[in-house]
Amino acid sequence: MDVPDGRELLGAYVNDHLGGAAGGLELLRFLVSSNPGTDLARDLTPLIGELEEERALLKGLLRRLGAREDPIRQAVGWAGEKAARLRFARQVTRSGDLSRLLELEAMSAAVEGKDGLWRALLAEADAQPELADLPLARLKDQADRQRRVLERHRLAAAHAVLRTG
Repeated sequence: MDVPDGRELLGAYVNDHLGGAAGGLELLRFLVSSNPGTDLARDLTPLIGELEEERALLKGLLRRLGAREDPIRQAVGWAGEKAARLRFARQVTRSGDLSRLLELEAMSAAVEGKDGLWRALLAEADAQPELADLPLARLKDQADRQRRVLERHRLAAAHAVLRTG
């Protein structure tokens, strides 16, 4: 059995995050479109462009590594978002507030995972020439800001669900 080299493993890691980014972008678009005219939609709309930029960067990194996009990982990311959307559907939760809270928590988890990617790549940037000129520090800071935006809305959604009387 062949053991993959570091470039192959890095390519697989990036592919996993690219698949997750596809699902995260779908969920983010859904959150914006299902909350029109709200502070939530206003605050999350700019994140769509940021996530699109991040996906493009990951695709470029795969090319640098000589790796292909893995259609299975992409499909899993897409299908995972669709399954989550079913699980969070108002018909299932019987509460729009609970659905929104669960959607925001899923989006927060996705951003947390992405932040881990940027931090891991940043830690290896000196040793990996393919990473040398990527704006990893900016992407890490961007993920931190995205997490703060999501957390503000997640806590508001939690308040709407958990308040009594």
